[in-house]
Amino acid sequence: MSESMKHICPLSELARGDAMRIETRPPIALFHTEEGELFAIDDTCTHQDASLADGYVEGCEVECPLHASKFSLRTGTVDAPPAKLPVRVHTVEVRDGEIYLQESDEAPNLPPASRWTATSEGAREIRERVCRGPAPRLLRELPRQGLLPRIRGQVRARLDTPAQARCVGHGGVRLENPSRARPSPEGVCKAESKGALRVDVK
Repeated sequence: MSESMKHICPLSELARGDAMRIETRPPIALFHTEEGELFAIDDTCTHQDASLADGYVEGCEVECPLHASKFSLRTGTVDAPPAKLPVRVHTVEVRDGEIYLQESDEAPNLPPASRWTATSEGAREIRERVCRGPAPRLLRELPRQGLLPRIRGQVRARLDTPAQARCVGHGGVRLENPSRARPSPEGVCKAESKGALRVDVK
């Protein structure tokens, strides 16, 4: 095993059929397939900022939860649009029941929405979590680059089922949903029907 490999977790903590997001920079998605194989690829879809660890795995492919692009877990190549660029593939080993990972030294193919740069505006952290239902995460914790960067633009995600999303943090965050979303005083936005929840970060 190479000395540059990073310890991730015991194999027993990642059940077959599960995936986990590793908080590297950029993040990495680690998959344990139903067949018992381990794969690691870049977590961010190359088309638009979405977590592949939240995607749907079938065989050796993962489908992005945002626009259904498919990536090979073995090679990182794109198997279905709208994504065009591949993701990096990383080396995974199991030793004494522990998972180790070595990150690829290739340059990642990041979507425009995730090419953030740090500013002097101050640290900003925005989190959300889906409180119920199998809908994918809508807005993930922003990556740290010294300071959390100032973000302009929109993050879009598809809701396959009704869900609750909670945004906690600083800065102007506006939740808007064409499916009659009702923001509560606690900051919980309830999506009453299927639709796209738009989160504008100003």
